[in-house]
Amino acid sequence: HAANPTLPGTPGLPVTVLPAERASPRDLLGKELVILTDVRLETGPRGEPALPSEVTRALGTFVQEGKSLLIIAGPRVVPTSYN
Repeated sequence: HAANPTLPGTPGLPVTVLPAERASPRDLLGKELVILTDVRLETGPRGEPALPSEVTRALGTFVQEGKSLLIIAGPRVVPTSYN
Protein backbone atom coordinates (compact mmCIF):
# COMPACT_ATOMS: atom_id res chain seq x y z
CA HIS A 1 0.00 0.00 0.00
CA ALA A 2 1.44 3.38 -1.00
CA ALA A 3 0.68 4.94 2.41
CA ASN A 4 2.59 2.20 4.19
CA PRO A 5 5.51 0.90 2.13
CA THR A 6 7.39 -1.94 3.78
CA LEU A 7 9.90 -4.56 2.85
CA PRO A 8 8.70 -8.15 2.86
CA GLY A 9 8.95 -9.62 6.34
CA THR A 10 9.12 -6.25 8.12
CA PRO A 11 6.33 -4.73 10.21
CA GLY A 12 4.68 -1.62 8.84
CA LEU A 13 2.70 1.14 10.39
CA PRO A 14 -0.89 0.33 11.36
CA VAL A 15 -2.90 1.71 8.42
CA THR A 16 -6.67 1.62 8.04
CA VAL A 17 -8.13 2.28 4.59
CA LEU A 18 -11.87 2.61 4.09
CA PRO A 19 -14.37 4.37 1.86
CA ALA A 20 -15.21 7.82 3.23
CA GLU A 21 -18.94 7.10 3.37
CA ARG A 22 -18.29 4.13 5.70
CA ALA A 23 -16.18 6.12 8.18
CA SER A 24 -17.38 6.80 11.71
CA PRO A 25 -16.00 8.88 14.58
CA ARG A 26 -14.83 5.69 16.33
CA ASP A 27 -12.45 5.10 13.41
CA LEU A 28 -10.44 8.08 14.73
CA LEU A 29 -9.77 6.44 18.10
CA GLY A 30 -6.09 5.77 18.65
CA LYS A 31 -5.08 7.53 15.42
CA GLU A 32 -2.59 10.38 15.14
CA LEU A 33 -3.02 11.12 11.43
CA VAL A 34 -5.98 11.07 9.04
CA ILE A 35 -5.48 11.39 5.29
CA LEU A 36 -8.53 12.33 3.22
CA THR A 37 -7.88 11.60 -0.45
CA ASP A 38 -10.43 13.03 -2.92
CA VAL A 39 -13.20 13.00 -0.30
CA ARG A 40 -16.52 14.81 -0.69
CA LEU A 41 -17.89 16.53 2.40
CA GLU A 42 -21.38 16.81 0.92
CA THR A 43 -23.39 14.35 -1.15
CA GLY A 44 -22.84 15.01 -4.85
CA PRO A 45 -25.51 16.18 -7.30
CA ARG A 46 -25.98 12.62 -8.56
CA GLY A 47 -26.02 11.12 -5.07
CA GLU A 48 -22.27 10.50 -4.90
CA PRO A 49 -21.34 9.43 -1.35
CA ALA A 50 -19.66 11.78 1.08
CA LEU A 51 -17.93 11.73 4.45
CA PRO A 52 -20.66 11.52 7.14
CA SER A 53 -21.26 14.84 8.90
CA GLU A 54 -20.55 13.30 12.32
CA VAL A 55 -17.07 12.36 11.08
CA THR A 56 -16.51 15.90 9.80
CA ARG A 57 -17.37 17.23 13.28
CA ALA A 58 -15.16 14.59 14.94
CA LEU A 59 -12.25 15.62 12.69
CA GLY A 60 -12.56 19.16 14.05
CA THR A 61 -12.07 17.84 17.57
CA PHE A 62 -9.31 15.51 16.35
CA VAL A 63 -7.31 18.46 14.99
CA GLN A 64 -8.01 20.66 18.02
CA GLU A 65 -6.48 17.90 20.15
CA GLY A 66 -3.23 18.39 18.21
CA LYS A 67 -3.56 15.46 15.83
CA SER A 68 -2.85 15.72 12.11
CA LEU A 69 -5.16 15.91 9.11
CA LEU A 70 -3.87 15.82 5.53
CA ILE A 71 -6.35 16.69 2.76
CA ILE A 72 -5.49 15.69 -0.80
CA ALA A 73 -7.86 17.23 -3.34
CA GLY A 74 -9.11 15.39 -6.39
CA PRO A 75 -11.92 15.61 -8.93
CA ARG A 76 -14.66 14.75 -6.38
CA VAL A 77 -13.67 17.54 -3.98
CA VAL A 78 -15.81 20.69 -3.87
CA PRO A 79 -13.36 23.24 -2.42
CA THR A 80 -16.03 25.55 -0.97
CA SER A 81 -17.35 22.72 1.23
CA TYR A 82 -13.98 22.64 3.00
CA ASN A 83 -14.24 26.30 4.13
